[in-house]
Amino acid sequence: PREGNKPQPLGNFGLISMFTTFTLCLLYLLWRRASALRAVVSHQLQTWSRTEGQIRLSEDDGPSATEFLTEADDEDVGIVD
Repeated sequence: PREGNKPQPLGNFGLISMFTTFTLCLLYLLWRRASALRAVVSHQLQTWSRTEGQIRLSEDDGPSATEFLTEADDEDVGIVD
C-alpha cells in the first residue's frame, strides 16, 4: 500500500477564530462607547463655555414671594363678577 494524503486536523483553529471574533466585537463595543462619551463630553464643554442664552436671575431687594401670595388672597375677596 502506498501512503496517501491524510487530512490534517484543524487543531486550535476554532478556538482561535472564536477568540478573534470575540476580541473584535469587544473592541467595536468599546469604540462605540468611547464615541458616545466623546459626544456627551463635547456637548457639556460647549454648554459650559457658552455665555449667551443663559438665564440670569436678578438680585434685587424686593418683597419675597410669600408676600405676594398673601396679598393676592386678600384682593380676591372684593372682586365680584
